[in-house]
Amino acid sequence: MKFRSTLLVALMVIVPGLAMFSHHVPAGAAEAARRIVVEPVAHWVEAWRGAAPARGDGSAALPLAEPTAGPPIGITEADRAVVRERFQALGAVALECRPAPGEAKEHVASCRVPLDAEGQLQRVFQATGHDPLAAERRLLDDVTAWLERQRSRP
Repeated sequence: MKFRSTLLVALMVIVPGLAMFSHHVPAGAAEAARRIVVEPVAHWVEAWRGAAPARGDGSAALPLAEPTAGPPIGITEADRAVVRERFQALGAVALECRPAPGEAKEHVASCRVPLDAEGQLQRVFQATGHDPLAAERRLLDDVTAWLERQRSRP
């Protein structure tokens, strides 16, 4: 009976509490929790079942892909350097490009553009693409178009 009560409290109080405040958890802590808790449990279940860990829909989960060290084949660092130089010329800061979550094989590029001289106010831009260069080029187009609209206003 105590086990059931504890499980009930965990499911009714702790889990919703974690869901409500999960955005306050630092990225490093979330990664450490995944590495320390989730992965060992998945491996234990895999060893116990003798198969790949199951997902919520009952199908076997695919192993996580390792991130690639460099740009995809066909994209040179020089291409990305040119795009990044254009971002700097426009005044964009904090340019970041990373694989999108999920199985879409997309990349998400984001940056911030200061709205005032002090940089206190900033606008965030995001764009996706099938590779990092495509995402950054689409983001560059968005930032350039927005800046043109801002300059044309009285």
